[in-house]
Amino acid sequence: MRTRPTFLPTAASAYHQAILDLNADQRLSWRGPATDLREALRETLDHLAPDKDIQAEPNFRLEPEAKGPTMKQKVRYILSKRGVGKSSSAPAEDAVSTVEALLGAFVRSVYTRSSVSTHTSTDKNEVLRIRGLVRVALGELLEIPT
Repeated sequence: MRTRPTFLPTAASAYHQAILDLNADQRLSWRGPATDLREALRETLDHLAPDKDIQAEPNFRLEPEAKGPTMKQKVRYILSKRGVGKSSSAPAEDAVSTVEALLGAFVRSVYTRSSVSTHTSTDKNEVLRIRGLVRVALGELLEIPT
């Protein structure tokens, strides 16, 4: 068995629990694993991109109707701190902007999809799809090679 990362044990535990639950043949409810996947993603974003740090950035503005930084803004912040976006040529900058926009939208859609499964009845196949999406998002955010 792999060792879980220690930098954010609650997110790692939630993700691990979801994987264990998905290995079960039968469950009465699949909401637990969906919730654990959603929370693993949310906690990772909150840890890597605290609201106060994002809000302290030059030119930060809240999105319309948002009460705090959005998940997309958190992803953009993480990527910018990693040095993504500091290209010297216009084509590279455009490519980075596109990747940032797509990844931010993707992460938000994964969270929304798993949130729906938390509040409504869902099945194992839906949670397996959510797991795949969360795995891709976390892999990108945590720079895990595929």
